[in-house]
Amino acid sequence: MQTILLIGASGLVGSSVHSFFADKPFKVFTPSHKHLDITHPRTVNSYIKKFHPDVIINFAATTAIDAIEKSRGKQFGPVWRLNVEAVQTLHNLSIDYSAFFIQISSDAVFPGTRNEPGPYNESDPVASNYNDINWYGVTKLTAEKSIVDRNNRYAIVRISHPFGNIASPRDLIRKTVREIHMGHSLFADQQFTPTYIPDLSNVLFKLAQKRITGIYHVGCGPPVSRWEFDCYFVKNYSLKKGSMERYLKKSSKAPRTRIGGFVSRRTRRILGVTFHTWQEALDEIHKYSKRDIFAFLPY
Repeated sequence: MQTILLIGASGLVGSSVHSFFADKPFKVFTPSHKHLDITHPRTVNSYIKKFHPDVIINFAATTAIDAIEKSRGKQFGPVWRLNVEAVQTLHNLSIDYSAFFIQISSDAVFPGTRNEPGPYNESDPVASNYNDINWYGVTKLTAEKSIVDRNNRYAIVRISHPFGNIASPRDLIRKTVREIHMGHSLFADQQFTPTYIPDLSNVLFKLAQKRITGIYHVGCGPPVSRWEFDCYFVKNYSLKKGSMERYLKKSSKAPRTRIGGFVSRRTRRILGVTFHTWQEALDEIHKYSKRDIFAFLPY
């Protein structure tokens, strides 16, 4: 039986993907941080040497964008070690031990500016000016480049605003519920294509089987703003909009992708997969998880 080393299996996305793989023809190893700290190269080498996985999937990353921005310019410290150096270690060892390496990346590698707007396909150029993206995006882009430069058996899978695991407080749907009831204003000028986790799980399953080197995009089209996305969600659940308002500008500690989103034609063609539209994904969540969603509402 083929083996997969899944790193970051306790997180928002990794935990759902782990569940998806439960009935698939793979043996999946999901070590905790306590048992495998990927910022320690010798520990990682010993683990991979012992279990010799056929595929390594890395979800582990620091993703708190505004907090990460405090580290801008620092190519050292815990953020850089986890988001860049640990990825380089994993990829190098995957080459040494003949494993196929899958790195989960982000739409934050693209500028998303008016001069270089999305949506972006898999071969579009990433940000050339690091001042156009936040430091989180810089770390993910640096990790990507280190993988591509070695040009050896890898898949970079870019995702954006993942949703579909409502058990996690970090899920986009949970954030929507929280923001609506706290009266937060929502973005009308930030275009994105959110990643439905079941679609991502299927892509990773196909990649684990086919092991086709390249860059892949997983997102629900068509491009949508948070305003449109959340209004559709509110309508589905018959919730009151409260103080939801169109919101065009908001200062933040870290720059955000304003006009982003993915085009995924290459991904769908090569892997033979289809993706939900974001409306279909929300309808599916509404159909199967309505009771669970209401458990998070402060009524």
